[in-house]
Amino acid sequence: TALVLVANAWTIMVIVHAVDRWGGTVRWHEEDRRWLGSQRLKGYRVDDLGQLLRQAPAPLPALAVLWDVTVNLSNFGALVGYMIVTGDAMRPLMSSGCDDLADRRPWIT
Repeated sequence: TALVLVANAWTIMVIVHAVDRWGGTVRWHEEDRRWLGSQRLKGYRVDDLGQLLRQAPAPLPALAVLWDVTVNLSNFGALVGYMIVTGDAMRPLMSSGCDDLADRRPWIT
């Protein structure tokens, strides 16, 4: 388990440094009253792993499409799950007062 956590932390730091190099990060330094950070390389704006994979050498750009599809399908599944949980949670609350809202269907459509 510890080895997996170390490998995961190392991989995440590689991604963070790559996004910092290609995407540039800037933060406000209160003491110096100025912006600090690396500048973006001209023509590049990298904000997520899919965009970072598109900047990598072959064959990694082909994985960017797979990554984007996976992220979008996961988000869609999570949103559907939220709607189902909301519909199931609202049924007991609304069953005594309003028959129209006591069913799951109005909450998930």
